[in-house]
Amino acid sequence: MRAHFALPIALLACGGNAEEAEDEKSEPVEIEIVSPEHGSEWAAGDDIHLEVSAKAGKADASVDSVVWTIGEREVRGESTDVGNLDPGNYDVVVDVVVDDKHYGARVGIVVNRDEADSDTDADADADADADVTPYAGTMDSHVWLSGDFDYDASCPGTVSFTVTSSGTLDGTGQCRLDGDYDMVYDIEGTVSGRSISGDMIMVNEGTEYRTPFTGSGAVGDTMNADFDETFRDGGNELRLQGSWTASPQ
Repeated sequence: MRAHFALPIALLACGGNAEEAEDEKSEPVEIEIVSPEHGSEWAAGDDIHLEVSAKAGKADASVDSVVWTIGEREVRGESTDVGNLDPGNYDVVVDVVVDDKHYGARVGIVVNRDEADSDTDADADADADADVTPYAGTMDSHVWLSGDFDYDASCPGTVSFTVTSSGTLDGTGQCRLDGDYDMVYDIEGTVSGRSISGDMIMVNEGTEYRTPFTGSGAVGDTMNADFDETFRDGGNELRLQGSWTASPQ
């Protein structure tokens, strides 16, 4: 599942005007996965509690729907449980709909094999025991839009991801555009030696927009990355440029 967003690509595709954008402004919605915690470990057979918080300013937001995705499983509800997960590393992804807009968040967890079964399958044990390092940090980005609608604004935010011992990087990033709109990315990449590379991915109306990033940092060390990508549709142009830095938690 990919995270959805509202402002830049939608304007890139259909244009707009400043008066319409001003009318649509409202209290920004913030999504937080309360449970499970990022990087937490569970035993096979545990019931894992899933809980999400949605805030509009300081008040609780009225949620239309909540869908959790864990591996190939889907679970619905703001506060619910999921159990009987096989051993392995999982992304816990939540899609929250507030006022017909989708907001996403993601954490990484590990489900370990029961000790009684630890010698029954060497390959499964290796997967379950693979080292996973959680990372968290900040994003400093800027957005330019020109054509039917001109826009020039900063978009500061955060990143959160995990890195396996084999160098697979996976997580999410989010920034607040001009203090009013959330832009949410899925982050996918690889770490090879001291070099990192990958994509920051947004999806809008079924179309995937990938912003490549490159940077440096070995597994277990602070990582830094830069990105700069321009998308074009007819006479409209959107540029996303910036950097992020993250440290092991």
